[in-house]
Amino acid sequence: MFDKIKVMLLFPLLFTLSSHIHASSDVQNNHLKDKPNVIIILVDDAGFDDFGFQGSAHFDTPNIDKIATQGMTFTEAYVSSNVCSPSRAGLLTGRYQQRFGMEKNMTRFPGDFARGIPTDEFTIAQHFQASGYKTAAIGKWHVGYQQEFQPNSKGFDYFFGLLGGHRTYFKHIENPKNIADKYNYLQRNGEILPESNTEYVTNLLTDDAIEYITKNKHNPFFMYLSYTAVHTPMDAEPERLSNVPDEISNDRRRKLYAMTKSLDENVGKLTQALASMKLDKNTIIVFLNDNGGPTSNASSNGKLRGTKGTHFQGGIRVPMAIKWPGHIQPETSYHQRVSSLDLLPTLLAATNTPYLAKQLPLDGVNLMPYIQQQKTEKPHKSLFFKFWSGRAHIKGDWKWLVAKIEQENGQKKAVEFLFNINSDPYETTNLIKQYPHIKNRLKSEWENWNKELIEL
Repeated sequence: MFDKIKVMLLFPLLFTLSSHIHASSDVQNNHLKDKPNVIIILVDDAGFDDFGFQGSAHFDTPNIDKIATQGMTFTEAYVSSNVCSPSRAGLLTGRYQQRFGMEKNMTRFPGDFARGIPTDEFTIAQHFQASGYKTAAIGKWHVGYQQEFQPNSKGFDYFFGLLGGHRTYFKHIENPKNIADKYNYLQRNGEILPESNTEYVTNLLTDDAIEYITKNKHNPFFMYLSYTAVHTPMDAEPERLSNVPDEISNDRRRKLYAMTKSLDENVGKLTQALASMKLDKNTIIVFLNDNGGPTSNASSNGKLRGTKGTHFQGGIRVPMAIKWPGHIQPETSYHQRVSSLDLLPTLLAATNTPYLAKQLPLDGVNLMPYIQQQKTEKPHKSLFFKFWSGRAHIKGDWKWLVAKIEQENGQKKAVEFLFNINSDPYETTNLIKQYPHIKNRLKSEWENWNKELIEL
């Protein structure tokens, strides 16, 4: 009898709790129902001029160009570093990576095994994940090898790709022999996969991305699709090499053309899949490169001075475009200076996703009010750069930098430069002697910024 009374008394409470749970679930589902999906497509070591929308004379990239023409191009886009790992760390956190010790590139040497984006720093995926988004990292990671630094520990529900910085585009012949080798083998959520197929890696990454989207098409998702293309090695599919225009005579550049065509067609495959699933109208797509083009893959930065690894414009200025139907006007361009650090605050604001780490001030800026013409001032007063002994500060029309330049005797010497990048965008004339007061001001402000960083 007593048990019966207990059940009768508990029944209304259980009903109330059940109703509350369903109501909470409904609220969450309603909260997520109209949220846009987000895809960041990051490519590796491409040249500033090597896309159609960038004005390439020979490289034909119609699918990538569509992202630009159906959205907005950013003609003055910069990344936060001139090499892979720190550039990615800045993009993923929205903070200067030097603030948390990710100034240098990740190598496969033992000293780098304990490095990565620290556990107390938040990636963009962690914010989306906390808001109910499904999150996936596909492709190159290169910001931490140990488990606590891997994608599944940094906000990504799903990871398919490599932890290291580059790998062959075809299968590896041997199994990993040591801890360093295994970072360039493909893995899924921490499990190294057998390299038994010869499928081209660019194709594999796209196919996996489409499969993930298909499985999660009824949920809002955030995807970080980080291709290894067009980083070395210069592995082109043989059938593509026979279709390279004759006017491209350099052997490495012919391979680069073929690798870029593969990349472009894979981007097209992805965007077509979104359209077939009727997701294209509700998906934000960001396209950008991780740093300037290097000489190793014969990429072209056009008239920009310098390459990957330098703080000249050719090392830090990159192609970038954002497409968001109904919110970003097609066939438009934004001409003020922006940074890859801006992507995190911009995408969180666009999706109404809270920023979790109030104790960690962002260095990036929400660009939405600027690109929707609600704000007319410049998003950034200054952009700062630091990598090894190199340093740079861009403010207004002026750019101060220090770079090691090879001298006549073969030795390298640190040289200071001052450019007016408004009147001299290709950095041809060093004005360091003519305007010492401007040099001193920019250098002093850079030194004040440098005091905020972790000493390495």
